Amino acid sequence: MGLTLDLQKADLFSPDLLSDAKNQVDDNDITKWQDRTSPVSGGVATEPLMVVQGLGDTSVVLEKTIEAYREACKNKDYEVHLRLYSLQDHSATVVSSSAEWLDWVQDRSAGKGSGGHCITFIRKPFDANHTKVEFELDTSAFYLSYD
Repeated sequence: MGLTLDLQKADLFSPDLLSDAKNQVDDNDITKWQDRTSPVSGGVATEPLMVVQGLGDTSVVLEKTIEAYREACKNKDYEVHLRLYSLQDHSATVVSSSAEWLDWVQDRSAGKGSGGHCITFIRKPFDANHTKVEFELDTSAFYLSYD
């Protein structure tokens, strides 16, 4: 689940641009924006970036996230903050981490510094014995039955 799935054109482009008939934004403009900013397409972040992932994620391969984080951190001009959430699958991580990433985004919008080059934290639940964890992926399909 990406947090960009419900973005509208008005979320990406200024109202002046959208209201100007000669500069109308179409889907090609959005595709160009994605191509320009996507890490997969070689895009680079010009501002601090926070990456949040659950350690129980079955949708995004953790090793690839860590590999991309380490690669980005080789460049001293990039600032990447990695937050890993124990016992959390993909969708649950968005909710579990919301207090942290919402504060982080608000601080960046307010012009506050973000604390450094590359920083990693692993977040653990207050009480793991009473944390409800339901993974999104039905792992029973991976077991062979000899019946």
